[in-house]
Amino acid sequence: MEPLRAVLRLTERQIQSMAPPEQRVSLSDGRGLELRVTPELNSTWSLTYRFDGRKTRYTIGPYPSVKLKDARVIADKLRNQIANGVP
Repeated sequence: MEPLRAVLRLTERQIQSMAPPEQRVSLSDGRGLELRVTPELNSTWSLTYRFDGRKTRYTIGPYPSVKLKDARVIADKLRNQIANGVP
């Protein structure tokens, strides 16, 4: 069995102080929640998950309209729906 890996969660300070990347990057908050950032610093929250064997990405909303705390709450609700068979 593989050892558990520690996940470093994002902070508002990290997000706000981020320099523009050269190409689009995805910053992971753990458990499928990502902040996708473009070179123009357009940022969007998304949740990546598997349902019926297919990898799917659900767009939660743009940052900063959707704050980190809110994105985590929405992602938890979506994970509960997925666990109950609602993609």
